[in-house]
Amino acid sequence: MSAHAAIFSKLNGLAETGGVYPSYAPQSASKPYVTFDRISDVPIRYQLGSCGPAEAMYQINVVAVGASEAYTISEAIRTAMDGWQGATESGIQILRVSLTSERDTSTLFNGSQTETFEVQMDFKVFYTRTSTP
Repeated sequence: MSAHAAIFSKLNGLAETGGVYPSYAPQSASKPYVTFDRISDVPIRYQLGSCGPAEAMYQINVVAVGASEAYTISEAIRTAMDGWQGATESGIQILRVSLTSERDTSTLFNGSQTETFEVQMDFKVFYTRTSTP
């Protein structure tokens, strides 16, 4: 069990995000939307083994028609996620979330004026399991 459900719930609760999708959005999704992926998930270990807490890295992607819309949504996500702690969902307690990096990309399709602008944010998520699956 990972922090996936808690991350989805947090993102889905933000009015600014449009649709929220794990990993990738369906082709029919209208912009803006948000996708998120777990990049890594490592239990914190000591000499005698795992101590319970884990450290995960999540990438959250904001996809919008233009930069202004993407920045507005990414700011709402940054405000909600960076420093988030204490939530419990699906047997997971969020201990602390920290923004570690941000980057922008944009794409023009076939030279047209249809632009997709994306803000990618990486968050480090410290969590612990509050119950066993």
